[in-house]
Amino acid sequence: MTNIIILGFILLFDILNYLVLKAALVPTIIVGVCCLIGIIASFVLRNVLRANKLGGLFSAAFLAVLLCVCCAAIGLGAKSERLTKADDMDAIYRLISDSRFDKALQRLDAYDGKYGKDDLSNYNRAVVHLYSGRYEEAKSCLNSVSNSFRSLSADYWFTFGETYEKSNDLNSAVRYYQEALKIDPNHYESLLRMGDYCLKHDPYYKRALYYLQAAERQHPEDAGMLFVLAKAYFQAGDYADAKFYLDQACSLGKGSQIEEDAALYYAKIEEEGGIAK
Repeated sequence: MTNIIILGFILLFDILNYLVLKAALVPTIIVGVCCLIGIIASFVLRNVLRANKLGGLFSAAFLAVLLCVCCAAIGLGAKSERLTKADDMDAIYRLISDSRFDKALQRLDAYDGKYGKDDLSNYNRAVVHLYSGRYEEAKSCLNSVSNSFRSLSADYWFTFGETYEKSNDLNSAVRYYQEALKIDPNHYESLLRMGDYCLKHDPYYKRALYYLQAAERQHPEDAGMLFVLAKAYFQAGDYADAKFYLDQACSLGKGSQIEEDAALYYAKIEEEGGIAK
């Protein structure tokens, strides 16, 4: 009788877990079927083995096996849900990367309905709003992210900074880029933004070189970054290094606007008595 009561409670929990907590369907079915088999088998064993001294031991062992199967199914369900959740978020990342923002919002709504809102959902919703030009909505989503996520994610602070920069609040943007670099001193996008900011606001060109040199160590093949680095060296009066990085930028950015812009700096270097092209 004890087996039946225990299995009955497990079956009830299994049903509630699916209906209320939205557990995965397959393990829910496995647990439910195991419980029903166990209840029926317990009735049979109770009558067939009633007079047998081994009946109680056999019945207990049978219950233990069923409980192991149930636990394995629940564990499988938890793993399956984690994988499904990760797959759903990967699909959202791809939509954002492809600039399919309306579709990404639809998938985020479906994700929230399936799993409930979480930090990744709020963060990616903010990214979608940011690149769709809805800056206030982006800030609202970013403010909904937990402190634990903020303390670990340089991307979070960079996105906050980019949102404020696009809102023409450059001072706040710089503060958030610096927060990103506190978490990850090699955060490439934040290094670029800080280098560009310092370059445009004299007399900070030496700080611009610091950030841009760090960025170069991360991605020495980025033509746009190399061109900005060349401008920083030009501003510092180091024409030899300015020309070196102009050459690198033009080599990597053939056929782009960089070549046209670089021509102006080659001319300025020659005018200043530096090294001609």
